[in-house]
Amino acid sequence: MLTVINLMVNENSVSRSTLLNHLRKNSDPLSGTDLGGILGISRVAVRKHILRLAKEGFVIESGRKGYRLLSEPEFPSPSEYDSGTIHIQNEVESTMEEASRNSLRNCEDIQFYLARRQKAGRGRNRKSWVSPDGGLYLTTAFRPRLPAAYISLYIIETGLALVDSLREHYGVDCRFRWPNDLFVEEKKLGGLLLEVSGPAESPDHAFLGLGLNVLSSVHFAETGDRRVTCLQNEIPGGGRDLPDLKTLFETLKPVIESSLGMIEADKVRKHWRARTSTQGKVMRIDDTDYTVRNLALNGSLIVADKDGTLYEIAPGPRMMGPR
Repeated sequence: MLTVINLMVNENSVSRSTLLNHLRKNSDPLSGTDLGGILGISRVAVRKHILRLAKEGFVIESGRKGYRLLSEPEFPSPSEYDSGTIHIQNEVESTMEEASRNSLRNCEDIQFYLARRQKAGRGRNRKSWVSPDGGLYLTTAFRPRLPAAYISLYIIETGLALVDSLREHYGVDCRFRWPNDLFVEEKKLGGLLLEVSGPAESPDHAFLGLGLNVLSSVHFAETGDRRVTCLQNEIPGGGRDLPDLKTLFETLKPVIESSLGMIEADKVRKHWRARTSTQGKVMRIDDTDYTVRNLALNGSLIVADKDGTLYEIAPGPRMMGPR
């Protein structure tokens, strides 16, 4: 008697990203039968995946000869990533809130949380961050390896690395302004926010938020603030080479990952000197003017008053309350 072995895999376990990659590689239509044979699923399952991709913004032609990918959304799609470390939503209160709520359960790997919009985006000192469509809003959850006294180096090193990447890939002449901002001359391009949870002396989770202004009309219309700028206005050539948000995320993702690895404090300080916009400048703190002299190895800013007396100003991540 012949035994029939069912080689069909669980249709729900087949990632849409695999199907999507096959559509990308073929300019000619692929039939549901062909795709099902390649992936080991039924034509019905193929159709379900196609419909889900369409809901996420992929334009897929469906005809007698099969399916053909015509265009893709400009924002990252959940179906493109099957690692379980990239989480994408259309709208959230804040990506920082999403990251802290979900990653505290399991943060062995670096986790990324993106959203098209934030209803209550957060900035430093509990300020709000205007977050309409057209910006990059991202929080990275990770386990910090640095001692608590040095944990602010993460935000400084990431900010400096982002400045380098934006300059290299898009020709944007921006600078890092301690403790957490990206500036082009005197206009703000983006900002970072670091929050931690766990024991104050040795936090066990950290959350690094990034808000980056991308489209000019969106941010100026929402804020009316001419002290801000965006990639569209700062990329040479009038923004003709402006990346879509998906390309921008995929460009900056490895930069962020690398910045959250092993950090050497002295190298961060040298990097800061080369990319800062504050060294030698006067800062007003509590109605007193100080001149910025240097960066301490723990990420604090070394400043001098008018008499030359030196002080250290700590940036300090915000400790998150109990949940």
